[in-house]
Amino acid sequence: MSGPGGPALLPHFPVELPVPDLRDLLAGNTLPGVWSFAAEAPGPHVALCALIHGNEIAGALLLARWLREGLRPARGRLTLIFANLAAFSRFDPADPTLSRFVDEDLNRVWCDRVLDGPRRSTELDRARALRPLIGTVDVLLDLHSMLWPSDPLILAGAPAGQALARRLGQPPLVVADGQGHASGRRLIDHSRFTDPAAPRPALLVEAGQHWERRTLAVMEAAATALLHE
Repeated sequence: MSGPGGPALLPHFPVELPVPDLRDLLAGNTLPGVWSFAAEAPGPHVALCALIHGNEIAGALLLARWLREGLRPARGRLTLIFANLAAFSRFDPADPTLSRFVDEDLNRVWCDRVLDGPRRSTELDRARALRPLIGTVDVLLDLHSMLWPSDPLILAGAPAGQALARRLGQPPLVVADGQGHASGRRLIDHSRFTDPAAPRPALLVEAGQHWERRTLAVMEAAATALLHE
């Protein structure tokens, strides 16, 4: 049901996870909220992305902990991205559904035509800032969660992503959705990851309900499996 002219009324969702404290990580070492590290040994550029949606805090907790523990790649390059810092800055555990984005969904703007166009928004500005970095990524894992309790799954668009998802097996349910999202291109649908001539796998993990403790554990299992791939 909905109120007069207002949004649909949602049930109360308990927030079991602590709100991430990112104050020491906001500056990044390449872009705001972006940390990138290169090993001496050659290898792929792997990116782990959290906070595409500002209220999906589990991924931010994982990446923040790993950064503070000194996670570094043994080969290639590893980049950890806190994507929508503007939306996350508005997160309130007393009303946790309201900070998904500021102006529009950051996971619907990754079409080159949109990114090259004249339109402006908080999320488009951030996507444009991240775009050159994304253009160097060889393997992407985008960490997400869901509003409603559900079994965790991996969304894999292009065939390279589908093959990687099956190898990881974390979580075991793989959804091959090569057609993308009807409302706009997600990060995993960006042209960097959909060129059949240069297959670069990109996965989106839906790890469970946004603020349940087990969601964080699912994300950690998926990201750990990728880093050991």
